[in-house]
Amino acid sequence: MTAYSTILVDDNEVSIKVLELMIHKFTPEIDIIGKFTNPAEALVAIREDVPDLIFMDIEMPGMDGFKLKELIDKSDLRVVYVSGHSPGLIHALRVGAFDFLQKPVQEVELIECVKRFKAAMSQTSEAGSRTSGEAYPDKILVNKGNKSIVIEVKDIIYIHASGAYSEINYTNNRNIVSSKPIAFYADLLNPDQMVRTHRSYLINIDHVVSIDKSGNWCKVQLTGGVELEIAKANISKLTQYLKG
Repeated sequence: MTAYSTILVDDNEVSIKVLELMIHKFTPEIDIIGKFTNPAEALVAIREDVPDLIFMDIEMPGMDGFKLKELIDKSDLRVVYVSGHSPGLIHALRVGAFDFLQKPVQEVELIECVKRFKAAMSQTSEAGSRTSGEAYPDKILVNKGNKSIVIEVKDIIYIHASGAYSEINYTNNRNIVSSKPIAFYADLLNPDQMVRTHRSYLINIDHVVSIDKSGNWCKVQLTGGVELEIAKANISKLTQYLKG
């Protein structure tokens, strides 16, 4: 089952929790990588992480959902507006929203919305950014001072987001800081190899040694003795690819 990333934006914490529970229960293929009650904070995360889908309230203090979508400035961004005010439907359609869900969100409407989204993603994939013969790179180039360091993708153990930068950790206890955000590498590298388990991590599945799910957090053991803690809600994407 292919997993898709999403971010929830609503100034009402209860509304976020209700939608989160519904997504986990009825559409588990949707992986929630962020939840925000502050639209300005959501804007930073969305620009950095570039989720597949956004569930967004309309009426929020400081910045409404329409302004937030405008500031994100991505024409292919799929936004589902979730609002208790049905008049917002007309405006949502005018600004190019992917869908509109009326609060309180109904199970069948959420499921149908996700079905339409998956169908749209499938069509986009078939139209294909890489089906024309373009391949994922097997090496990346990272600038370090006056030098350019060549790193083989197979040697990358994991990439960690550090603000707007990325820390690339690779074999033989080496690491380097790149000026590119983690979203850049998530888009550049093969998602079947470099798996986004959290807004802050890309993990190379070829370097996963073990996964301990016994505690409140999953402990992922990687090559070289590296251990990362990943929320259980986000571990499904990693185990999905490990199953092959």
